[in-house]
Amino acid sequence: MLTRTPTHRRSARIAIQIPVEVCGVDANGDSFRDLARTESVSEHGGCLLMNRSLQPQQELRLRRASRDETIARVIGLVRRTHEGELYGIGFEDASFDFWGIQFPTTALKSALFRVLLECSQCASREVVSLNEKQLEFLDDDGHLPRDCNACSARTTWRRTEFEPGCNKQTPVPLAPAAKPSSNRRSTLRARIEISACIRKPGSEEVVSIIDISRGGLRFRSSRLYATGNWVQVAVPFTANAANIFVPAQVVWQESKGGAEHDYGLKYVK
Repeated sequence: MLTRTPTHRRSARIAIQIPVEVCGVDANGDSFRDLARTESVSEHGGCLLMNRSLQPQQELRLRRASRDETIARVIGLVRRTHEGELYGIGFEDASFDFWGIQFPTTALKSALFRVLLECSQCASREVVSLNEKQLEFLDDDGHLPRDCNACSARTTWRRTEFEPGCNKQTPVPLAPAAKPSSNRRSTLRARIEISACIRKPGSEEVVSIIDISRGGLRFRSSRLYATGNWVQVAVPFTANAANIFVPAQVVWQESKGGAEHDYGLKYVK
């Protein structure tokens, strides 16, 4: 789900892992054919996780199972992770439906919440807009009834972040395989006493940070934030100052008893 935020991107980005065969020449001049995966996609490109060093503007050939090839160019390095390097890529032919996802129309791009859903009958996928009640229903029940054009019937739809029909499966591996890690976190967390401001549609809240890392933070609040919700966060936060808000997603929550809850936020690129 995405909150409405100012952006220079031409289209919405959807968090989803899709295996992609990538061919090209790396920064060392070596030709390669690797299995990579996406971390997010859009109509015009996406973010690709690889075990290769690449250069901006270099050309890549991308292929998905049962789909034609397309040409993309490296926009630049987004960040390095314990699994590999995450690159932004852009398609040479933006009209080619490479991902097989129906992206938002112009009207939908202004919606408060967007989520990628998959039909449980035919595995059709659509990015749809949701109001807060629909979002709560989806978070509580794990599914949402809606009309499917492909099935010509009202079917059950579920949130998906992986390949069609493989909802909540093991993340797509990279090739060559990433080194095993003894810690599931990709970055170390540091305990620190600073404040942050959490913003979501219609409200803002100043909270205390419990710990923070390069990839996200943990905070405590008496308000309810549904897992999966997208918010904006400014950290550190100073009242009456020019604070910078960045997008983030609630990835877990834990009740501390009474009205207090701990939440984990992951920064979203």
